[in-house]
Amino acid sequence: MIVLCWNVRELGNPWAFLALKRVIKRFSLNLVFLSETKLHNNEVERFRCVLGFEGALQVNSEGKIGGLILFWKDWDVSMQSFSKGHMDVKVKMNNGVLWRFSGFYGSPSQSNRAVSWELLWRLRYVDNLPWVCEGDFHEVLNTNDKQGGSDRPILNMVNFRKAIDDYDLIDVGFTGPKLT
Repeated sequence: MIVLCWNVRELGNPWAFLALKRVIKRFSLNLVFLSETKLHNNEVERFRCVLGFEGALQVNSEGKIGGLILFWKDWDVSMQSFSKGHMDVKVKMNNGVLWRFSGFYGSPSQSNRAVSWELLWRLRYVDNLPWVCEGDFHEVLNTNDKQGGSDRPILNMVNFRKAIDDYDLIDVGFTGPKLT
């Protein structure tokens, strides 16, 4: 099972699309969650077909802001809930194993992070299925996770670490360049 989560920052950008296509081909991905797609309904079906996925779910962007897409193949996927900050689905694999996936897109605004953590809390307690929650939380766990720009407020990192701990989440790490 291979899952990819990527803040693609506009899937219509030819560079982003070609990079995604290469990763999908190289790793035979089963599930792909994209945030900041900046796409609308009429464009998603074309991307799904070209990328070779069996299904797609989407939360439209608001103008040129936001947008979420979940692509999948080889599994049965059913939407449980969605908002501009998440997609929560049940996944049934070919071997009958059932689990949940939440693609998460935290608020880019620091003043709305508490709302993001509240959404994460609600998602955590939906049911007792094994749960994978991945995405762009728009926050870092510590200062080593960030380079350049202004310093992150310590309280924001503390609140993020508290949310991760309180909701029994585990940082599984990543593959690729440390900083983008």
